[in-house]
Amino acid sequence: MSTTDMDTQYNTQWVSFHIRDRLEDGQVTVHHTVIEDGEFYSPENRRRSLSEEEIDEIVIPSDGIGEISAGGRRGSEGRLDLFHDDAKICELHWENRGGNHVNLVEVLDNCDKYRVECGGWSPEAGPLGHVFVDITTKKK
Repeated sequence: MSTTDMDTQYNTQWVSFHIRDRLEDGQVTVHHTVIEDGEFYSPENRRRSLSEEEIDEIVIPSDGIGEISAGGRRGSEGRLDLFHDDAKICELHWENRGGNHVNLVEVLDNCDKYRVECGGWSPEAGPLGHVFVDITTKKK
């Protein structure tokens, strides 16, 4: 079954965050995850739902990539915090619920110590698609 067929059959509104830890040391962790109007699922198996608590256990090693996927027939809205060891990097917020809502990905509460670049997603109606998030230390 192709990805397009799966989108039609299962969750037509989806988002997949690809979070790259480009920090020289330490790891990036996920905390305070909340999702509304949708559910998280395993990137390897869209039929396997993941809880907010399971997403909060994600650890991205230095120079590694972590993937967080969510979707629903009517889209999803959610937020999660990214930490470098004990320091908060930022909050990621997304919304793609369709209807009167526009697709949105925001980086909020960004710490001055880190640079967070976010791109690749679609602002058009339909799936947000792939969101590429790169985390680096700001140059002084």
